Amino acid sequence: MPRKGYDKAIKSAFLQAVTTARAAGQPWVEALKAAQEAGYKGTLGGIEKMFRELSKKPVRKPGRPRGKSPAVARKHSRIYDEATKAAIVSAALEARKAGKKWPEALREAKAAGYRGGVIALIGLISRAGKPARKPGRPPKKAQPAGGLEPIQEIIQSLVKEQVAAALARAIVALENARG
Repeated sequence: MPRKGYDKAIKSAFLQAVTTARAAGQPWVEALKAAQEAGYKGTLGGIEKMFRELSKKPVRKPGRPRGKSPAVARKHSRIYDEATKAAIVSAALEARKAGKKWPEALREAKAAGYRGGVIALIGLISRAGKPARKPGRPPKKAQPAGGLEPIQEIIQSLVKEQVAAALARAIVALENARG
């Protein structure tokens, strides 16, 4: 036999009665009586269960990723304006050049307006001054260690040898013809 649910208005009314009774410090038995006056027809265990389900956090929507909300999840490069970012990077780099360790450089960067941790600071410094890659473009590929230069050198040496041999034969032929 299918379960019958309550009308939304009635359910809201008796849950509000239970909430009011429990907030006033009344025991569950008194909260049940208040709910029954508002239209509840179940048991004490049922009203307790509904009340606890009502007070639980809402379930995560299936399409949304876990973790930070979309408004909070933003790139670090957009958090700071260019002047603040330059001040943070210079403060941290000066601390590192002075021989200080990363936690000390972090303190210097925080004094300049930084709000992150050590790892993110290291990333911020390593990306500083590098132009951002345009979206959708592949990264530049590195040239092979020698490129085509060794092959060109081999070809040039072979050509020089061939030319030198041809000139030597021509000189020999001219000397023989002269007599």
